Amino acid sequence: ISKDYLDYNSHSQISKDGLTRTVSGPELTRTVSAWRDRTNMDQKEAKTVLFLHNPDQLTSSRDCNLAEMEVATALNKVMREISSEAELVVTNLPDMNPGQNALGYCQYVEELTKELRVILLRGTNTEVITAFT
Repeated sequence: ISKDYLDYNSHSQISKDGLTRTVSGPELTRTVSAWRDRTNMDQKEAKTVLFLHNPDQLTSSRDCNLAEMEVATALNKVMREISSEAELVVTNLPDMNPGQNALGYCQYVEELTKELRVILLRGTNTEVITAFT
């Protein structure tokens, strides 16, 4: 991975060289804005590509709302029924809703994958071409 990324659990920015520094409040807002600028995304594109829509999503301790948990429970039931004999389920990592926070999102994903062996994949909506010569 050649770009910096945010570690949502510790509210730190991890750079590709392995150095860690804690960012919060206004500095976190600047860090997110700088990341968006580096990737040349406007606000509309950022909402479709980034997990983080708002820096407050990292620090809020609200639980996942009941409606979203009911959806996750229903989807989990369907996945367990369809994949009852599978040793491993591979599926897309769900997007984070703009109104959701990190804690609620983790609760949602945990409920979604409960009692399943799952690999969650996340793409960037960017085509990748590999040429072997």
